[in-house]
Amino acid sequence: MTILPAIAPLTRILPRLVLAWCLLFCLFRGLVNTWLNLSPEGDEGSFVDLALNVAEGRGFVQSGLNPMRLQDGFFPPECGRQPLWPLLLSLFADRTPVFFAEGKLLMLAISLVAVAATYLLVAMTYGRLAAMLAALVLSVNVVFHFYFVQVVCEVPLGVLFFAAFMAMVWGFRDER
Repeated sequence: MTILPAIAPLTRILPRLVLAWCLLFCLFRGLVNTWLNLSPEGDEGSFVDLALNVAEGRGFVQSGLNPMRLQDGFFPPECGRQPLWPLLLSLFADRTPVFFAEGKLLMLAISLVAVAATYLLVAMTYGRLAAMLAALVLSVNVVFHFYFVQVVCEVPLGVLFFAAFMAMVWGFRDER
């Protein structure tokens, strides 16, 4: 029984240390990947293009969109894109090369918030040990690392989904 009081301070600080490690690991990896990839290609380029068009007043359309493609029930790919992310990017979008790096850094910040929010929401619901494990699993997840340094909508939508899911769990716990 003398061991438990000796490790009690460790059980209080260990989840915070793990959360700090997770955030630092994601920050370091995100900064390195941002530095190594500063060219918008594929979906990243499409989101950047949509944000620039919204910021410059042309609307939610891709550059070079042929109006004839909108006929006969054909919808171009941007019609299926989530509008929240290009709208957020359009708040600071411009034609300078720095804009793409700023978008990547914004995504990195949202990703760090995702790890911290995961920890906090799980800790409030299931305890610190479960929160520590959830933050650790998220921070080393390969798919999360693939998307959190790209200017795409997956991470912000994941944060919104997780927050909505936890609100639903809490709603059922209140037995209303």
